Amino acid sequence: MEKQSELTCKVCNGNLEYVKCGAEVFKTISGSTFIYEHKGFHTHPKPPEGKAHPKDYQKLRDIIINNPNTSPHALIIGSSLSTNDNVGGPGQSIGEIAPQFNNTSRVSKIRRQILSDKSDLITSMKGSDAFLVDYTNFHKDYPNFIQQFTFEEDVAIISVQTDFMRQMLSVYRSDLVDQDELGVLEELPMIFDHGCVTDAAHKYFTNGKLLVTCCYFEILHRWQPIFLSWIGRQTAKTYEHHFFKLFQSIGSSLKVNDEASVLSTVFQQIVGTVVDFSEAQRVGFQAAYAKFMTTTAVGVQCQISKWIDETEGNKFSFLSYDEHYNLAGSLLKGCQYHWKQSVTKIAQNRSVIPEDEQSEFRHLVSMLSTVDTMEEFNSTARLISTKFPNTKSWSEWWLQTEQSRMLFPVVGKAAIGDNQTPTQHLQGLFELSYMLILETSNAVESLHSRIYSGCGITKGSQRFGIMEGLRRLFLYCDNVRRSYILALGKITLFMKWIIH
Repeated sequence: MEKQSELTCKVCNGNLEYVKCGAEVFKTISGSTFIYEHKGFHTHPKPPEGKAHPKDYQKLRDIIINNPNTSPHALIIGSSLSTNDNVGGPGQSIGEIAPQFNNTSRVSKIRRQILSDKSDLITSMKGSDAFLVDYTNFHKDYPNFIQQFTFEEDVAIISVQTDFMRQMLSVYRSDLVDQDELGVLEELPMIFDHGCVTDAAHKYFTNGKLLVTCCYFEILHRWQPIFLSWIGRQTAKTYEHHFFKLFQSIGSSLKVNDEASVLSTVFQQIVGTVVDFSEAQRVGFQAAYAKFMTTTAVGVQCQISKWIDETEGNKFSFLSYDEHYNLAGSLLKGCQYHWKQSVTKIAQNRSVIPEDEQSEFRHLVSMLSTVDTMEEFNSTARLISTKFPNTKSWSEWWLQTEQSRMLFPVVGKAAIGDNQTPTQHLQGLFELSYMLILETSNAVESLHSRIYSGCGITKGSQRFGIMEGLRRLFLYCDNVRRSYILALGKITLFMKWIIH
């Protein structure tokens, strides 16, 4: 009290005077009961309340979710609010909801928490006008780098690819080294010998994620990106846009031998990929494949080539969108590393798997990958559920068709037969995909670290805004081009020395 009386008013610099209030509060404690009794009258205005009502917090949350890119200051002013769903009314200041929401620091903290809890929404904090200026300048500095720019209700994506990355999609081994005979793999461009891997990097952009599709560059002995996207929403539609544009790029660069019948097989082998177990990513891939095969010229050519390969004068008919969608599921391979991590985690949980039965559980789980028929697979799955009933929810998730067909070969083959008439082409494609595609997504996760390091992200450092992050990605990809040219030059010199 004495220290406060020594201070002066921050408005008029006058001395502070203590005004005694005659009101008092008495607290009576009786067992587990607290009784508060108020007596007297206040001689001053009511002080501001500490916390807003839960209903007011809900109103604030709705406004922030519907206006994720509006800054705390603009929320308080109310001038930047959108009117979708008529939440809070057009132009309403959040300060009118509760007086506590007139504090910028408090609103900023609440907003960060709400947006971080909203997993499918990744926001941009930068002003729209500044972003448009940056985007225009970026186009001038790096022409042909941006392949798509889409912002819709369920889609927020910017995809990029350099000219060099597009060229690599059509480089065959025979373009570099003379060979008398080409094996099965030589029908594919070099970088697709091991398939594609797609995964999202979470630590690159300040707001949003970096979605990377990479392939193995044999000349460099490294996995490197062939297609990159900034994604602002983790929705199936966003992933569909990424994969569809990737398929278009691959299709436009694809070379076909004299036998047109191989086009469908080659394309399907190329786009087969390892994914994590994200539902949005899986659905997005399948939707993009079905859309590509039913709406693009290359997709139609693929269907015609498949008909030429499998029929002898029979009537031709196109597969439907749903049939292509189901077929695309057989081109995906789940990450075995994430699967084995999940098995280890539940096996070490003593409340689920007794310690003396852990070996038996692991043995039964391993049998799921080695059985030859669906009868054996289902029998093993039932035995796991019966012997270890506490694993019910875990096993039900992993053994649903959408997940299990990406992990267990026998389920993948059965899924082809369930969705359409099984053919030698499809069965052969499925078996070849399992030979070509890696078992894990570790390759792209390792590439994430190289991108972080090459673009200047270190532990504890600040992440990049959208346009700055894309600019550094261009520099990274251009360095891959230079490294490839240097490595190829050394190999060419070595080959000439061997020949002569």
